[in-house]
Amino acid sequence: WFLICDANTVNMDAAALSRISQNPIKVYGPQTPEQYVRLLRTIKLRGKDQWLKVSEERWTAIGKRCADAKLSGRAIEHVAGGVLTAIEDFDQPETYYALSFEGKKKMIEELSRPVDGEAIERFLEDFVKFEREAQEKGEQQRFLDRVKEIRLSLAAQRAAAGLLTQPSDED
Repeated sequence: WFLICDANTVNMDAAALSRISQNPIKVYGPQTPEQYVRLLRTIKLRGKDQWLKVSEERWTAIGKRCADAKLSGRAIEHVAGGVLTAIEDFDQPETYYALSFEGKKKMIEELSRPVDGEAIERFLEDFVKFEREAQEKGEQQRFLDRVKEIRLSLAAQRAAAGLLTQPSDED
């Protein structure tokens, strides 16, 4: 058995790739609103329930928005990182650095701030907007690169046609 996990492309020789892909088992990321909520709330934000001031209805709406945007697990990781940062966004007192691990953990719990559903939706919308703009910018750049390529090809064709109409030194 081979297990190959790849988010991009597999670079292998054709024979090996043919043998491996004879019976592929594909594992998809979250696709339903419930799966997105589970990934975000239950897995990525595990242990932070006391700071998440979000109703079940709001969680459902967040999951639906994630599913509508077809976000990847990596995107959910990014959103969860923003939520965690918001929860633990405080200035550490000087005494923080002298504390033991348990003491730091307790201080973080005491100083952490609640995050509501609106803030999570804002993180989500900001990420979706950023991803959309980055995709549009990439598409625009690929378009411009292709235009340059076509212009270069046309210029080369004109130059080649001009060479054909000129008498050669051999004549």
